[in-house]
Amino acid sequence: MTTENTTIVPSLDIKEATQVIKEVGSMNFQDILEQWIIPYGTKILLAVAIYIFGKLLARILSNLLGKIVLTSSKDEMLQSFVSSISYFLFLLIVVIASLSQLGINTSSLVALIGAAGLAVGLALQNSLQNFAAGVMILIFKPFKKGDFIEAGGTSGKVEQMGLLMLELRTGDNKTILVPNGKVFADSITNYSRNETRRIDLILDISYESDIEKAKP
Repeated sequence: MTTENTTIVPSLDIKEATQVIKEVGSMNFQDILEQWIIPYGTKILLAVAIYIFGKLLARILSNLLGKIVLTSSKDEMLQSFVSSISYFLFLLIVVIASLSQLGINTSSLVALIGAAGLAVGLALQNSLQNFAAGVMILIFKPFKKGDFIEAGGTSGKVEQMGLLMLELRTGDNKTILVPNGKVFADSITNYSRNETRRIDLILDISYESDIEKAKP
């Protein structure tokens, strides 16, 4: 018993394809300009303009919002945190507006971003934990910018707190980035919270020394 291999070849409408080729070939520069360059070129230019000016506006608004937060709370770390988040959200709106100008269905894009955000969130659980820890630190305020603290196994002066990391400058002028989750999960010692603190010094005095002179 023998079998035959058959290949199905899709039928092509030769006349229709030839007609399309003739129409494209017969188009002059003015037709191309009117049907392609002007409509799509205008949309692209408007989308680029929206992105450029929108990005600038997002930076201005996020800085303004940060200044408002600083004025009301006097907390520079909260200012930096709010400015970073607001700039990201404003920039996301600008990108969606630019894509909408190009004719892209933004409703489906928003749904796609949501699904992608969920997938990324599951993949970056540690980053989300650091972000949540940063929010909790801003709420409870165990330290502020400029305080000398010990947290996460590291001690140093608080320079700034980002979305995921706390920046510390050590006594020997080294910059160390500590994850917010590690800081919040560990005990935090703030050496600058109070104006004064006790320091214990142990001094060795020989038996031949004058005790009265050694007293403060």
